[in-house]
Parts: sequence; C-alpha cells; structure tokens
Amino acid sequence: MKKITLLLSFFIATICYSQELVVSQIGGMAPGDFHAANTNLVEGSTVTLTIAYTNMGVNQFVGLAIAARFLDDPFNLLGVQVDTPITTSATEQTFDVDLVVPDVTSNQAKVKIQIFGDTNLFSYAGTASGGCCGLEFTINDLITLSTEDFNKNKLPAFYNASLDAIVIKDRIDSGYSIYNLLGQSVLEGEIANADKISVESLKSGLYILSTKEGTLKFVK
Repeated sequence: MKKITLLLSFFIATICYSQELVVSQIGGMAPGDFHAANTNLVEGSTVTLTIAYTNMGVNQFVGLAIAARFLDDPFNLLGVQVDTPITTSATEQTFDVDLVVPDVTSNQAKVKIQIFGDTNLFSYAGTASGGCCGLEFTINDLITLSTEDFNKNKLPAFYNASLDAIVIKDRIDSGYSIYNLLGQSVLEGEIANADKISVESLKSGLYILSTKEGTLKFVK
C-alpha cells in the first residue's frame, strides 16, 4: 500500500510539473510549412519564432530565460544568440523572438534552430518539446553578384533614413544597380554627379548598392 501511494504521488507530481519548450510557429506558420516554403534562408534576413513554454526554471547559462540560436552541422553557434527573460508558469506561455540569419562566407547547409532553457532542456524547430534535431535549413550567401562586384572597394556613401536615400560623399559619374537578398537587381539608374540616390520605392530590408567605383551594403 505504501509503495502504491508513493508511485501515485510521483505520477501526480510529474503531471503537475510537466514541462514544455517548443517552437510552435516560424513566421506565423507551422514550422513544417515554413520549412517547406523557406528551406533556404538568406543571411541578414530575420526569422520570427513563436516559442511556447510551461514550467521553465533557471538555466545555468542564461538564468530565468529562454535562448534561441542557429547551430551549424557540428552544433557550433552561428551568429548571435538571443536570450529572452521569462516568468515561470504552470500554464502555457508564448512569446515571439526575432532571430537574425547570420552572415556566412559561402552557402551553409544543415543549419538548425535551437532553443533552450531550464536546467538542461533543449528543443529544435520542427520537433516536440525536448526533441532532436529538427528541421535543417541552408543559409545562402548574401547575393550572387560576380566576383568582380565583390572585390570592389567600399563606396563612400551611407543610407539616410530621413531622406530615404543613399547619400554619396564624393561626386561620381556612374551607373548603379541595387540588389536585394536574392541577388536580384531591384533598382538601376545613373548617378551623373548627383549627391544622393532615392530608395523610397524599396521595401525595408538589406541591400547592396553597386557602382563601378565601389559597393555599399545598407539596411533600409
């Protein structure tokens, strides 16, 4: 009888203190659906994770928080880890965290999204709580410009948000192209000794301005 009582107490405690830590959505979609449409991620872009958790405690590395990060194939950290403070709760809690896709020097395959918290609870996007190792993504290098474009000098210019334009410090007379994260030309024209290039027609994001005098990476 005593043994039955102890076992019953154990099962009740287990039920009352069940833990959950899972990526419930990526970009507002179920992880599997997001992966199907976005197997390839592009460096510099942002991925929004919706994380659900229950009964999370203190982690020795991040405290009372949940960490999100990209890992490469041998499970090394890629880019910047994002730690989000939480309050422990016996009922499910959710929050969103923006994770920037890290810079890579060449296309990086078999990349995973990992979250962790509590004493030693790790989960991966695309698995149940505590599961390993989830969905695998490929991070693409920023653009597919030619080697000649990559080898150009940095252009003496900067993005001015108030003007919504690229301000050019030195007067130049040149054609230009602006590329998006996929390496597609989204804006072209002639500078013709102008001191700025309007980019008001572009959506917010990361771009490359390329001229014969040099290139500029900028965020609008």
